[in-house]
Amino acid sequence: MKIVYILRFIFIGLLFLDFIAHCYVNISINKFFIDSTNLIIILLIVSLLIEKSLFSVILFLYAVVVCLLNFSPMFMSEKAVEKIYYNMFLGLELSSYIRINISNKYWLVNPIMNLSFYLAGYIVFLEIPFRQYKKHLFPFNRKS
Repeated sequence: MKIVYILRFIFIGLLFLDFIAHCYVNISINKFFIDSTNLIIILLIVSLLIEKSLFSVILFLYAVVVCLLNFSPMFMSEKAVEKIYYNMFLGLELSSYIRINISNKYWLVNPIMNLSFYLAGYIVFLEIPFRQYKKHLFPFNRKS
């Protein structure tokens, strides 16, 4: 049970750092610091913090979209996929900042670069089942 809470706060911390890195990039190129990527990050952080059904649905939809976009080059043009990729997939700015300023170690940069995939896996396999388990919605833990 505690592993879910630990992983949740690790992902919240990484999302917050990605939010800061993305704001820094937007400010440095003279754009408004809130855009679609930052709104997605804020929505994911709030959804991870609040355990309501609506936020569970939002988390699940994000995980499904990330999994579907992984196979989208087969169905869409490259330019559309590239635009969606840079808006939906998180961790690119944070991994670039870490690679340039802190360390260029593969084991550190790669998980952050693929943050969306790890977050989608965590949501589907740990977060959503854990929330269902806490609400006694699994058949093996229903109260009679």
